[in-house]
Amino acid sequence: MTHEFDLDAYMSTMKVMGRFHNVGLPDEPLPPMQAQQFMPGGYYIGASHIGNREECEAMLKLASEKNIKPDIETRDISEATCSEVVQGVKENKVRYRYTLVNYDAVFGKRE
Repeated sequence: MTHEFDLDAYMSTMKVMGRFHNVGLPDEPLPPMQAQQFMPGGYYIGASHIGNREECEAMLKLASEKNIKPDIETRDISEATCSEVVQGVKENKVRYRYTLVNYDAVFGKRE
């Protein structure tokens, strides 16, 4: 989907000096970009920092201390479910994060 992203159309909705921030890793390489695309509005492009082990542990500690829980929707893993999940994301029908579960029941116990 990211390879189909229309950066010009998106930037046309941004305010002057607006920031495009990509969170997570894209599913495909982003389309080629030219410096001229950023100049009309002085736009910025950035990405999220995934974090190292120490940062991850600090985040999990904070979540535990504050009793912060994720909003997720669990789905039993299968070829059909994976297809449905991908389609749901593509159609923007996901309310929470999908988490595929019951791996061992389908593929056998991991060692």
